[in-house]
Amino acid sequence: MCLIVFTIVPLATAAQRKSKSKKTPPAGTPAPQNELSKLRDDYIKSTNEYKSSLEKLIAIYEKSVVRAEEKVAQSKKLLDEGLISKVQYEQSELALKSEQDKVNTARHQMTTADDQIAAIFMETEAEKTIAKNLKLARQSRSHSRFHTLHRIFRLGAR
Repeated sequence: MCLIVFTIVPLATAAQRKSKSKKTPPAGTPAPQNELSKLRDDYIKSTNEYKSSLEKLIAIYEKSVVRAEEKVAQSKKLLDEGLISKVQYEQSELALKSEQDKVNTARHQMTTADDQIAAIFMETEAEKTIAKNLKLARQSRSHSRFHTLHRIFRLGAR
């Protein structure tokens, strides 16, 4: 009797664990594909907002480049007149280079953001193509099975 109880209790517990693990997600939980689509849309929206901010930043940086170029021209003129040292002139050139680097960095970030959005679109299209091909393969396999069974029954009936 004792042996039966020890055997039945673990089996019942294991069955309960299996039934708990097979529960479906709550009704409010979005399907994985819909959630993935939403995440992609949110990512694209955020990236576009980021690009918009970069465009504004680039405009500011370009104005700074113009001012730095004017300062370099003025410094060159003052250097030629002997009113400033060569070190001061080189500092204005370095400031110009720094401003140009900011513009280039922001443009690179813009390109990177464009590449990320393109990658999301490519991934989405690839998934659609894979799903379509998988569906066609399943239909073809199902259709092939039907014809095979049809031939078997037809030949068997003779």
